[in-house]
Amino acid sequence: MASGNTAGNATTSGMRPASIIPLMNSICSFSIPTVKAECIMDNTVQAVTFSPPEDIDIIDRKSGKTFRTCRVPVMENRKLRGYIPLPMRYREAWLELSYYIVMHTNVWRLWVEEEEKMKRKSQKEKAAILRQNTGALVAQHMLARLLTVLELVGSLCGTSMPGPERVHTLDEWKIRMSRDWFNITYEEVSRADIAFLNADPIRPENRDFFEMDWNIDEEGKGLLSLPEDLAEWFDGNIAGLNEMFRTTLKPQALAALKAEDCYYQTQYKKNAKLPARWHEGQQPSPYFWSVKHWNWVAKGNDLLVKPIDFLFYVLNEGPQYTVIEEFIQDLSALLNIVATAEPDWDDIHNIANQLWLGEMTWREFVDALMRTHLRLRNVVSATSEQKDPKNVFDTFEARLVLEGYVRRHNLNPQTPWNLKDNVLLSTLSRVTEKKYTMAWSWIISEIASGKNVAEVLKAAGPWWRRAKSARNKEKQQERQAPVNNPAGGAHDPGSSNQQAERDGQTDGTSEGAGMHNPAMRVGAAGAEPTPEEELASDQFSDYLEHLSLDRYAAEMTEHLSAEHAVSIKDYIEAIKALGPSPPEDGLDKLFEKFLHRIVAIEARKEAGRTGNVLL
Repeated sequence: MASGNTAGNATTSGMRPASIIPLMNSICSFSIPTVKAECIMDNTVQAVTFSPPEDIDIIDRKSGKTFRTCRVPVMENRKLRGYIPLPMRYREAWLELSYYIVMHTNVWRLWVEEEEKMKRKSQKEKAAILRQNTGALVAQHMLARLLTVLELVGSLCGTSMPGPERVHTLDEWKIRMSRDWFNITYEEVSRADIAFLNADPIRPENRDFFEMDWNIDEEGKGLLSLPEDLAEWFDGNIAGLNEMFRTTLKPQALAALKAEDCYYQTQYKKNAKLPARWHEGQQPSPYFWSVKHWNWVAKGNDLLVKPIDFLFYVLNEGPQYTVIEEFIQDLSALLNIVATAEPDWDDIHNIANQLWLGEMTWREFVDALMRTHLRLRNVVSATSEQKDPKNVFDTFEARLVLEGYVRRHNLNPQTPWNLKDNVLLSTLSRVTEKKYTMAWSWIISEIASGKNVAEVLKAAGPWWRRAKSARNKEKQQERQAPVNNPAGGAHDPGSSNQQAERDGQTDGTSEGAGMHNPAMRVGAAGAEPTPEEELASDQFSDYLEHLSLDRYAAEMTEHLSAEHAVSIKDYIEAIKALGPSPPEDGLDKLFEKFLHRIVAIEARKEAGRTGNVLL
């Protein structure tokens, strides 16, 4: 296969195009190192592969407008690993780079076969030289693609409205490929050829400029051109290449070894070593964008402004991650884009592991991340979590703690569940109030029985309301039952009130972790509750179960006397003002005020009746 011109042999013959579209910023140095060692094809080379670019709609994070861009699906062991964002204008350049890798790899393998078939020593040596040169070019182009991938996944290029975006590695590769400059340094580029470093290689208007002095026959030029049909090469095999190699490429290459002219060049250098990392299958793996990562950004979200909401999304959105490596990929991809300095990956992995195992709360994780690793301006630390105001247990933070509890147990699944796990109880104490201890004990026991964490937390709210309602009714029955004075005297209202207050403080929870509930209060001034108070408490407990405001209002209107109509109306309006999903704490406060009005009205009625009797 013939080559183009080399440094020191610049060609200036022919007319250059009159109008060249320049690069926004000229290339002033080469960022792609020259590779002079032959490729080594092991299992890691094919571990990560790329599917054809997909055209897809995305929302611009600044304008909110929808536009068309590209993404490259990444496959690992034939499973979707994630995506690479790719600006639409670089789609063809990406495919061209991939084609060059496929083409040179096929030619390299043909030279391997040719060397094995050769009988004479001189023929074997020539085939070996051509194999080594082609193998060095395979490694060269694979390194260029790796650097391109690292640039793309480390920026937001391709996720904003098309404009002056640049992929610097692809620009450089395209120029050096078209001029056969991979075996020279930037300083070796001749003055006459500096113009190529100032021209935009992606613009089709500049194609003739870059290819005007190629010293290649038409058949060879056709091989170097990207086929229009992906089916002709994307599976790793180029249609017709074997025949072209036998009839054209092989004779030309062997002839070039006999008579070296000004166009002859060699990529391979004896004793040269491959870079430590020259393709995508090697570790550390590039920080590919996960499916969740892409979906979040595609909705117009900004990683620079809402990095915490991004992490909330990937942990909260289904399907749930099952291994920490999935979360580490998203966390690493985020920091690779937004971190202002090289991240301390050991510390990042440490706090991520603590969060994953439920040893650190979400708030503690966010604080540590922002304090040490996310020193950005205008960062919004709030998330888009939509909490259920009727269920204080079903929160993102609580779910992470409990899922971590399950993961720690699963590290040694043969051991019994520890319902008093110190790490769990300590972490839970930092995300909830002590008054809910009884509910958390129920939650933990349900999870230990094998039930799903998310489902248990959703059931915890209704369970808690039923438990409160049952306890309220139990307390009312206890207050209505006759109490005998141990000394044989009359019942002491004060002592009954003190006991009721103690009961109200615990709310029937274990370890003294009670919950204040106005529905459990005793009557006014320490007296036994009136029938109206008991009725109101029962109806409030029922309402906490069914949560139908219309039904609640109808029941109160039906069973309470007409004197309470205004109070009921005001009370219902106040509940409506709390919104469609009123929080329990707010309902408790409103009910307490309503209960005071009931007591006051009943007291006035009793005073009126007493006055009439005296008269």
